[in-house]
Amino acid sequence: MKFLIFGTLAFVLFISIYGCKKDNSEITNTKRIVITNGIYKGVFKTTDSLGTQEGEITLKLENGSYECSRNPNKIPAGGSGTFSVDNDSNIQFLDMNIWSNDFDSYLVLSKIYRYRINDKHLKIFAKRVNNVYYEYELVRL
Repeated sequence: MKFLIFGTLAFVLFISIYGCKKDNSEITNTKRIVITNGIYKGVFKTTDSLGTQEGEITLKLENGSYECSRNPNKIPAGGSGTFSVDNDSNIQFLDMNIWSNDFDSYLVLSKIYRYRINDKHLKIFAKRVNNVYYEYELVRL
């Protein structure tokens, strides 16, 4: 009889401790947005209190590496290196080049940006120092 009572109590205790854990599968199975490898073409724009400047660009993304084309007027200045994406719609570019300091360094595709992706359309954007806005509007080919 003591064994039956002890066994029942042990079972109830076990169920109450391990059977009532919160289900975290929704948190751990969060859908990860993936930026597809490929070549993206589009327009780079920078906007400040004086207006907007823009230039055409090509961005190649491949297995965590990137290459961004440059224009002679450095709108944009280009860049190449590695990139990573997180679940909060942030994308970080780590440029591996050495640059002169005779232009706005934010014209190089480097640092952390926000991004949005919808099918083949990719928008990369950031607001930087002095409310200057940098934006890449791209379409995957």
